[in-house]
Amino acid sequence: MQALLSDQVHFLADASQWAPFVDNGRCRILALATEKRLAKCKDVPTLIERGINVVGQSPYGIVGPKGMPPEVVDSIYLAFKDAMGEPKVNEYLEKFLQLPWYKNLAEYRAFVERCYVEVKPLLIKAGLAQG
Repeated sequence: MQALLSDQVHFLADASQWAPFVDNGRCRILALATEKRLAKCKDVPTLIERGINVVGQSPYGIVGPKGMPPEVVDSIYLAFKDAMGEPKVNEYLEKFLQLPWYKNLAEYRAFVERCYVEVKPLLIKAGLAQG
């Protein structure tokens, strides 16, 4: 964020960093990496609308060690599932232009496994991972 504000870079993707600066008028949103426009930013086009076929997720998940007892997994899962229904959680997500993105255990695992397959070649190409 410091580099953006000091004109060292001209683009930043992480809404958790720039959203407060949009609210106070120091930055503007050029496009959103969401599937659809957000109610809070109804005049801001998506990347898809700008001709860039990209949708980005900002998933947050919790993982544990292999072999974790199922009752512990279930307890943690249910606590976070309940938290997703709390109005304060959604207010916080909205503040940083994040959409609620709830997945059950199987859905999240499938997402992570698919993401690994899709992203790993890009990381290798960028020199950030080995093949």
